[in-house]
Amino acid sequence: MRLVAGFVAGNASGAALIGSTVTTDLPATATNFKIPYYIIQGRDDLFAPTPLAKAYFDKVSAPKKQFVIIEDEVISRWRRIRRT
Repeated sequence: MRLVAGFVAGNASGAALIGSTVTTDLPATATNFKIPYYIIQGRDDLFAPTPLAKAYFDKVSAPKKQFVIIEDEVISRWRRIRRT
C-alpha cells in the first residue's frame, strides 16, 4: 500500500510542478542564495544529468556550497538503483 500511496503522491506533485520545472531557466533566474547550497548527485542520474547539474552549481553564489557525487548510483523517480 505504501508503494501505491508513494506512486500517487509522486504523480500528483509531479503534475503540479512539471510546468514551472520545464519552463523556468534556473541559471538565469536563481543563482544567488543567502543560505548554504548543496547538490547530492548520483553520477548516472537519469533525470538530472551530472554535467548539467554541475554547470548550474558552478553558476550559483552562496555563503557555503558543495557538490557531492555518489558513485555507482542512479536516482530515478521511482527507485534507487545501485550499479555494481
